[in-house]
Parts: sequence; structure tokens; C-alpha cells
Amino acid sequence: MSATPYGPENTHYLNKLVTVTHNALQEHPRTLAVRIDLHFSPDWYIDDSISCYPNVGNKLMSKFIASLKSQITAYRERQRKLTRRVHPNNTRYIWVKEVNTRSYPHFHLVLFFNKDLFRGLGDFNQTGDNLHSMIRKAWLSALGLRGDTHYSPLVHFPKCCTYVLDRNSPEYREQYDSFIKRTRYLAKEETKVYNPAKRSIGSSQR
Repeated sequence: MSATPYGPENTHYLNKLVTVTHNALQEHPRTLAVRIDLHFSPDWYIDDSISCYPNVGNKLMSKFIASLKSQITAYRERQRKLTRRVHPNNTRYIWVKEVNTRSYPHFHLVLFFNKDLFRGLGDFNQTGDNLHSMIRKAWLSALGLRGDTHYSPLVHFPKCCTYVLDRNSPEYREQYDSFIKRTRYLAKEETKVYNPAKRSIGSSQR
């Protein structure tokens, strides 16, 4: 383990982040990376003990990613019907689960997209065909809260949460170093709970 501005660091987690980033850039030389946080409603924990959900990370993340990919597939098809050029996209991700002082788990994620398909998250004040809305809908869908905008704040987009990594840019090294410096927050040891029965990290494999 190594030390960072965030305290002790899990080098295995950091290596996972670097690997997923590398795989994304190999397929999409222009990559859009997005840092988000996913939360549960406190009401959910009043009624349901987390001890009843030993695989909460695995199952919910699988549902979240599947929903997001499905929405992107539908989005690309709508663009195709409008006779617009539709760029390919392979959504990659890495997530970590943490537990705060009130024993509420939450997730930190980095999502990777083809920058040629998505220029950014889109207008936060609008719903519809933008990446921001798709991400929110995917998390609510995973929680079984489809269409319930009351729970939209359960998806948090930190300040300056998007990063453009362009392998062909003369500024690529600066872009990459800045990105890793910010997102290595996912590898910090503090608030991680390690348990063989409850995974604390997951990522796309290729």
C-alpha cells in the first residue's frame, strides 16, 4: 500500500483503474471519462437492514451497468434512424463500495465512453437523450425506482466530473496524469470494508 493525499492507498485498486483506463483508450483513442457517486435513500435503510443484502454491490452494479448500456444502444439506434453518423461505443467502468460513519454503503465510479459519441453529460436541466439523464435513469432502474424523479439526487455528479483523454493530443500526458491524480480517490483505504462475501470493487474485464 502507498500513501496519497487521501491517506493510505490500495495499490490493487489503483492498478485496476489504470488497466480499465488503458483498455478504454486502446479501443477509443478519444475517451470521455465520468466520475460519479451512487447513493441509497436513507428511507431504504430504515426499512431494510444492509445485512439482508450481502451481495448488494455485485447485483446492483450489474443492473446499473446493464440499464445504462441498454439505453445507449437505444440512443444509437435513434440517431441512426435520423440518418446521423453513429459512432461505436463500448462502455467501461470501475466501481468501489464504501461505508460511511452511519453504516450506509455508497459507490464511487468512473465510467468510460467513446468521446466521438458523447461530447459530455449534456444539459443537467433537461431530460431525454443526454448522458446525464441516462446515468440517473440507470441507477433508479437498478433500485426499482423507475421514473421517480424524487430520488434523482441519489446520483451525484461531483464538480468537474468529466475528463477528456485524447491519445493523439499533444496534451495527452497532462490529461492522463490529471485524470489519474483525481480518480485515484477510488483506491483510498479509508471507509473501505473488505469481506470475502461482499465485494468492494468491480470493473469491466476487457
